[in-house]
Amino acid sequence: MPQQKKSNNSFSIKEALSYGWHTAIENIWFFVIILLTTSVFSWIIQLFQDQFLKRGGLDLMIGLLAVAVGFVLSIEFNFAKLVIYLKFVDRKEPKFDDLFAFFDFRLLLKYFVITTAYSILIVVGFILLIFPGIYFFTKYYFAIYIYIDKKGSIKEAFEESAKLTKGIKMRLFYLSILQLLIMLGGVLALVVGLFVALP
Repeated sequence: MPQQKKSNNSFSIKEALSYGWHTAIENIWFFVIILLTTSVFSWIIQLFQDQFLKRGGLDLMIGLLAVAVGFVLSIEFNFAKLVIYLKFVDRKEPKFDDLFAFFDFRLLLKYFVITTAYSILIVVGFILLIFPGIYFFTKYYFAIYIYIDKKGSIKEAFEESAKLTKGIKMRLFYLSILQLLIMLGGVLALVVGLFVALP
């Protein structure tokens, strides 16, 4: 009976979290500026929507245009932020201009399709049974990053992610759980801090 070939893929959860932590601390103001910029744009678009969608005629058209602009901006910002994260991973220096550097219809459309397809796979997997959802989540964990990095086809991104995650799916799942716990801890610390500071 032939032996099953083992995967050469490997990574350290500790190193991944450590690198993410140090990168965030060393570039904290850059991330703050990116967060504030995207938040301000979202707030302005939301303001237009709230003001004009409730009316009719030309105002309604302006409101619908604001919805369309907000949708495109959200895709652009999400795409650009992942590009920035990948630059940090590649030891390259990202720039603030990167946030507005990818207004390409085909590029963003394919990004929207691949993120939607990935989300649908996970949701359907969880609906059928919990395990298939976890399997799809980890198997195609890198698909979006691969597409952004190489800007190839959607099919190639999914196929390469399946190869990269072979043998490390459970570690990716554990990493995701730890990331979620860290985010929840941060939110909890903020809430506790507010209760302490407000009185």
